[in-house]
Amino acid sequence: MPHQDPTALQLDLFLRYEGDVKRYIQSQLSCQKLSEDLTQETWLRFSRMRNIEHISDIKSFLFKIAGNLAIDHLRHKQVESRAQQLLSNSAESSELDRLSPERFVSGQQQVSQLN
Repeated sequence: MPHQDPTALQLDLFLRYEGDVKRYIQSQLSCQKLSEDLTQETWLRFSRMRNIEHISDIKSFLFKIAGNLAIDHLRHKQVESRAQQLLSNSAESSELDRLSPERFVSGQQQVSQLN
């Protein structure tokens, strides 16, 4: 039996489960384009591994990589959303402060009462 190139072996194993991985990601994120991108990223991470002999269940391992990528994506979206919300709230607050001279005068009066 000829010795198979490790990269070719990894590619064969990945291609066997690629459709399952893509469907799994799509079920987690409900986006076909994103599932394609993260499936590709799953392959890239798997292909960088130099020793896969210790992995007893390749399909589960690929699902673990894909699941971690989906979680990372969701976390990134949450952070992005929170940052946008904070920026929006900050901008609204700044606009309200600029539009309200009464608030400025009230603040000055409160500071002077503390002195």
